[in-house]
Amino acid sequence: MSKTREYNVKLAAMGILEPELHYGIYARHWWTSRPSEKNQNTEKFLIPIRPGQKSIVILNQRQFTIRIVKLLDNNIYIPGYCAESLELSSEISISSTAAITSLYQQLFNKNTKFSGPLLLGWDDNEIIKELSSDVCFFPFSISYNKLNIFIHGIGVSNKLELKNAGDGYHATILHFYKKKRSYFHQFIQNNTCKIQIICENRIEVEYTDNTPQTVWEKVWNDSKVLYEYNGITLFGINSSKTQQQIEDLKRLTCTTTEWNNQDQMNKLYNYYIKRHIKSSNINWYKLFLTWIEKKITIIELYSELSKIYPLNYKLKNEEIGRWKTFLKAVGCSNIASFTTEESKV
Repeated sequence: MSKTREYNVKLAAMGILEPELHYGIYARHWWTSRPSEKNQNTEKFLIPIRPGQKSIVILNQRQFTIRIVKLLDNNIYIPGYCAESLELSSEISISSTAAITSLYQQLFNKNTKFSGPLLLGWDDNEIIKELSSDVCFFPFSISYNKLNIFIHGIGVSNKLELKNAGDGYHATILHFYKKKRSYFHQFIQNNTCKIQIICENRIEVEYTDNTPQTVWEKVWNDSKVLYEYNGITLFGINSSKTQQQIEDLKRLTCTTTEWNNQDQMNKLYNYYIKRHIKSSNINWYKLFLTWIEKKITIIELYSELSKIYPLNYKLKNEEIGRWKTFLKAVGCSNIASFTTEESKV
């Protein structure tokens, strides 16, 4: 059995996590498993593919850099890879292996082939640790025969018909709909189950109902796609992995007496807000310190948020919803809703 060759890879830039990419509808394209685990039938730990990541390696006494970019393909962004050495660079490719191999062969006129994932450092424990250091939630996949369900968001509720899944839960299936490759985006919003069927970054049709089974029955009334499964299986919420994640999230809460514990508060903020919303850096923790110091018991959310966001910043419904969920998780109650579609802070 041949042994995988080891390379001395240095991480020059770790790149960034983007909520729209890493936790959005097309999130499955922005996570990968370790190269050494690709062919193993075990649960795989996923690594974020981060735009802006740069890795450096020496091949045949020459320095090469591999970087990750966003590549527009069929109206969606997927990872693109470019290899560089001094003044030369490869074409941007959807394959890191193709990018580094093509440049190496151009320079040395050899047929040598390299593993792009290995040269990016995705089998190096220290590099993986750094790339994952600011990840609050790791998506995961569930497989039933040839069906793959990608879970890229977890939310909790007390609803037994949802098996305690709740707002913030997102799962996507890549399958054919009317002979077109489509994304079946399943999510829970306001404790209601929704399915969007998306093709070429356009919502073809959307269904809403109270449970996974009843919303899928609406899909089946129009098309028999995935008819061999039941709704709760397709949503992925009955798998042991999902149920464990839901139980873990239930414990990701605190009371108002724990607001002085900044480490715990950071974990909660990162999970409920930061990983979902890309916004300017705000001193959010200052709000809690003020509330503790002044012993404030009634908070008007709109005016309080205006103190930490930039002047004229427009706070959207999604952000308000995330803040309400976050505040509920840290012990607040009776959080009022905004009625306007978009609030100006």
